[in-house]
Amino acid sequence: MNFGDLQSDDGLVLLNSFLADKSYIEGYCPSQGDVVVFEAIKNVPSADLENVLRWYNHISSFDDAERQKFQGQRQSLEYYKRQDNQEKHESKLSSVNPDDDFDLFSNNDNEEESEIRKQRVKAHIEENAKKPAPIAKSGIILDVKPWDDETNMEELEKNVRSIELDGLIWGTSCFVPIAYGIRILKIACVIENKVSTDLLEERITEFEDLIQSVDIALFRNTPQNEEKSFLQHLSVLESADINLPPPAMSTFKSNPNTPVWSTEDGEHYFRDLVIQPLLQKGPACVSTCLAMLTGKTPKDFQGNINTQDPVSWSAALKPYGMKLAYCPHDARKMKFYIEELITLDDLFGLSFYTAADPQNILADPDETGFVTQSHFILLHRDKIYDPNGPGCVLARDHRCIDYHTKRIFRVLPVTHARGL
Repeated sequence: MNFGDLQSDDGLVLLNSFLADKSYIEGYCPSQGDVVVFEAIKNVPSADLENVLRWYNHISSFDDAERQKFQGQRQSLEYYKRQDNQEKHESKLSSVNPDDDFDLFSNNDNEEESEIRKQRVKAHIEENAKKPAPIAKSGIILDVKPWDDETNMEELEKNVRSIELDGLIWGTSCFVPIAYGIRILKIACVIENKVSTDLLEERITEFEDLIQSVDIALFRNTPQNEEKSFLQHLSVLESADINLPPPAMSTFKSNPNTPVWSTEDGEHYFRDLVIQPLLQKGPACVSTCLAMLTGKTPKDFQGNINTQDPVSWSAALKPYGMKLAYCPHDARKMKFYIEELITLDDLFGLSFYTAADPQNILADPDETGFVTQSHFILLHRDKIYDPNGPGCVLARDHRCIDYHTKRIFRVLPVTHARGL
């Protein structure tokens, strides 16, 4: 063989032809011949020289210490250029044009042969330049968030899919419930690298009447043979918002000696919920608390719940992805529970008697069934949201700790096994 100058395109083209049916410069495993030729190539070969690039990437996968341990004795670069198998490689490159009888590997400096050789190398480079390079593509899953639960999600999706860009293909999608009755659009797409994700996000958020924001939930390189499967792989989620799995049977058994909530359940379901304080108007503590949980107004619940029936409160929360579950407790003052509740670091509803005298709590009801008044508040992590004011305060400083407990509820996702 005779590679010529490995710093030139001519030499690399000849080396590419030589490596067409070989893995190494000599023999069937890495040797010092591979190290010498590798070190003579100063830049990573171009993609059109696929055989050289394959070999180069393989040798470069070894570090310097490993390459020094390759078998054989190190020879000069000229030694590896002039091997006995020259005739085989001459015939391979001469097959570029079978009508010509020129020996491209000979050391004949005949001017005419040299010119023909240059023309063939040039033709080879130009031919490879005309071949379209593989198009790099990326698979993306977007989470498109509406403003509220009243947003027309079908119209939102229609607007998103109306976006047309050269190199953009939309795939399957589904609506995924998050909280308060709000759903997001989860949609797959494949983009060529000429499509900027910033441009795509900008085009989507132009529908500002419907769309609050868009996030990239998944981004990965997608080979062409995987493009179709990526665009369709969300199909298992298409009915996720209507085919919720049936809740498992609860193994919870009420016991007055158990904690407020089992420590085996270490989940924090609504720890990151943002609550806006509201003040009640009239005797409406329950509906005001439900409004704070859901982002709605107290009027949305008044008339739809029985203020003495927590089951109706829980039912009113279910369209918003929530429900209530009883926590074991007795009539001790709330201060006996508050530290344990704060440690659980989640969301609870607390009901306490507002009578300071325990005898009023234990008295017989009057002719209307009334015993004594009570109040309902929310405990979120270490803060209490009281619809009767002053808004949001630290739980340890709230007046409820000095009153006797009526009920303690934990706010749970609607799919949880426990709940009213």
